[in-house]
Amino acid sequence: MRHRWPEDTRFTRLVLEVEDKVCAVCGGALHICDHRRHRIFTLQGPVEVVCKLAHCSDPPVRRAG
Repeated sequence: MRHRWPEDTRFTRLVLEVEDKVCAVCGGALHICDHRRHRIFTLQGPVEVVCKLAHCSDPPVRRAG
């Protein structure tokens, strides 16, 4: 069951950037295709972690993955 956070909860946002900016297969540029957000509670308080997802725009590489 999904956890319900109180309405007044203030989250510290932590954005995780993509480290590899080029495709390991074709050498082309990777493009941000989505963001995944996860809310967690740490010892320092509530944190919203934003994970950026990247993929290669070359169709043959995407089909091979």
